[in-house]
Amino acid sequence: MQSTEDPKKQMPVAAEEGRTSEDWLATTLRNVGEGIIATDTSGEIVFMNPVAEQLTGWSGGDAQGRALMDVLGLFEESAAASNSLPAKNPIFDLLAGESRSYTLISKTEEHTVVEVECFENRSADDLLGSIVVVRDIRSRREMEGRVMQSQKMEAIANLAGGVAHDFNNQLLVILGYADELYARLSGEDKEQALEIKRAASIAESITGQLLTLSRRDVAQREVLNVNEVIREVEPLIAHSLGRTRKLATDLGSPLGFIRGDRNQLKQVLLTLANNARDAMPVLGELRIESSTLEIDAQSPAARLYRPGWYVRVRVADNGEGMDKATLSRIFEPFFTTKKTGCGIGLGLSIVHSIIVHTGGYISAASEMGQGTSFDILLPSVGTFRGIGEVSESEGTGGEDSAPTVLLVEDEDSVRRLMHKFLERAGYQLLEARNAEEAEDIARVYDKPIHVLVTDVVMVGRTGLELAERLMPQRPDMKVLFVSGYRHDTLEHHALWNRDLNLLPKPFPASELLRRVQILLS
Repeated sequence: MQSTEDPKKQMPVAAEEGRTSEDWLATTLRNVGEGIIATDTSGEIVFMNPVAEQLTGWSGGDAQGRALMDVLGLFEESAAASNSLPAKNPIFDLLAGESRSYTLISKTEEHTVVEVECFENRSADDLLGSIVVVRDIRSRREMEGRVMQSQKMEAIANLAGGVAHDFNNQLLVILGYADELYARLSGEDKEQALEIKRAASIAESITGQLLTLSRRDVAQREVLNVNEVIREVEPLIAHSLGRTRKLATDLGSPLGFIRGDRNQLKQVLLTLANNARDAMPVLGELRIESSTLEIDAQSPAARLYRPGWYVRVRVADNGEGMDKATLSRIFEPFFTTKKTGCGIGLGLSIVHSIIVHTGGYISAASEMGQGTSFDILLPSVGTFRGIGEVSESEGTGGEDSAPTVLLVEDEDSVRRLMHKFLERAGYQLLEARNAEEAEDIARVYDKPIHVLVTDVVMVGRTGLELAERLMPQRPDMKVLFVSGYRHDTLEHHALWNRDLNLLPKPFPASELLRRVQILLS
């Protein structure tokens, strides 16, 4: 049956559909997350998407009509650093379905580790050319390196812990009999027994470090104000640097609280400071910084770190720096660049073990002649934000200072919004994600908490239980409960009484601030 529709009307529709299809394809290629380069049968470039332009440093217009290898500066990955000749053209060198890693040197001399695949570009039976896919795999390589380093450290730590445990048994026998001999002997024999005791004591300290490395020692965990710990250890660090080297600190706001061992955190800072001292010139500077940051679940950083809030500590020096080969091994046990007799190479291994055992991360960056920096991320259990730039020496608990509010809410988005409301109104804020964290923070915060604003129903202890546990230590603290549950639901769970000062969700900022102000009045 023949169509009765006018052919002249069909042609514009077909043309429009063709244009729409081409636009859709072009948009898709522009937005794909990998570099796409299309060549014709002579190997000249006919198309590049924005990712390929960024990786190569060439614009699509400038690259069009050029030979592929004039634009795609590939080097064999293992040999690029030694100024080798460019790699072979992947269109001819790679088999179907094969991918290979290269170092790509862009037009602007930027080096990028990439993975390349090639495909034939066919239309029915006609060969139109080739499609080259270029992937930036730097993040993947970094993640793989972290996993390999973690596995290697775990294996070494387990071995070290087993050796230390068995060796401690033998040391106990050596020290015990050395004590016996020392008590019985006299003269030169007594001195020799004393030397045995001294040598055994040194060996005991080394096995103690091995146990810390293997995480078999017992950590005394508590909630810590990181800035407070840095200030406590600051005089020791300044003394160890000597008079000609400078110590600078930048302790940021808001304050960050973590759960960890105070002495172990001090050990981390002192070890990093001592290493920096040994690497710095006589007039060097060591800088210690602290801040808080949030790693969003949708951000690229979430590929390397667990999403959430962290306290960030940065220790940086302007010393000699390290080459890449040394930098890749600094956390390995017994690896040291110091002279014989100046260290056994356990310091940074123990630092790594302490940070990992605390649930955190540590990384290092260095270049020859540019110094070295260590970045430490420790999971935050809460924060305190003061008003403006008021120094802590002025205090936050006096009569004229802004009231302090302890905000407890387990829903992150709700807590952030309430934080914004209260901070904008001029309150100083302690912040926690649940009742357990709030109780820990209240225990270490030594200034008045004027108002507790807490959700009622949370994972773990409820807001009512939290208030009951805090009130004996802070009888002057006022309490405002917030809840998205109906009153009858709270009654069902025995969480409601007529005297409860409750603000139902949802509520505007003005109502939250009004209720807090009433409590303070």
